[in-house]
Amino acid sequence: MSLNRDQRGYSSTFWAIFFGFVLVPIMALSISLGRFFYARAEIAKAADAAALAAAAEISQRIFQETGDLQPTNKTWANAQAFASMNNSYLEQYGVNAVVTGISVDESEDTVLV
Repeated sequence: MSLNRDQRGYSSTFWAIFFGFVLVPIMALSISLGRFFYARAEIAKAADAAALAAAAEISQRIFQETGDLQPTNKTWANAQAFASMNNSYLEQYGVNAVVTGISVDESEDTVLV
């Protein structure tokens, strides 16, 4: 009878160690990865909004005359404003979307932010 009781004690110890060293870290990792991918999607959303805002501020006169896509002085400010507006969830964690570059791909008529 005492042998059977000892086996249950080892089983309880095994499962306690298993939960503590295997399942809890896996659960913590999955929560962290979920937050990472959500933050990444939020930054992508902010970048898309900034690109649309920058494209709206391309000089139409120069484009009609020469076919070149030239940013105006409002392009940067408009892109940054839209990036910030679409990044509100991450601002509380100290993550801010900052427009570091705006380029125009004339071959595809796209604005990259």
